[in-house]
Amino acid sequence: MDASFSFQPDISAGNCWAFQGSRGHVVIRLPEKIWPTAFTIWHISKAVSPSGEVSTAPREFVVSGVDEDEGEALLGSFIYDVDGEIAQTFQVQEEPRKAFRQIKLEVRSNWGNKEYTCLYRADVHGNPEKA
Repeated sequence: MDASFSFQPDISAGNCWAFQGSRGHVVIRLPEKIWPTAFTIWHISKAVSPSGEVSTAPREFVVSGVDEDEGEALLGSFIYDVDGEIAQTFQVQEEPRKAFRQIKLEVRSNWGNKEYTCLYRADVHGNPEKA
């Protein structure tokens, strides 16, 4: 199962979830519990950026599974490469001990913009929890 979460339906320049500063987080509620396997983060490229730079892109980020009773379980720490593809997929680093319905994406830094950070799209990849 792949669960795609777009902050905006259109991922063209400026149509992003922008938050103040270089740190922020979002919790994504999935339609069903999954065993997460990977995550894909999207940001525009320098070529389509009106300013020609992408300092608002997330840099360091952490992904966790969230359980309402047990709290958070780290799934991995990652770095988005602004010189790479606009969609970058990161494999789970910490094997989950359970399936999750909520995934927390925490951005810990961006590529230099002090005012805000932009996240265009986040995809969660995984397998449905077996009944």
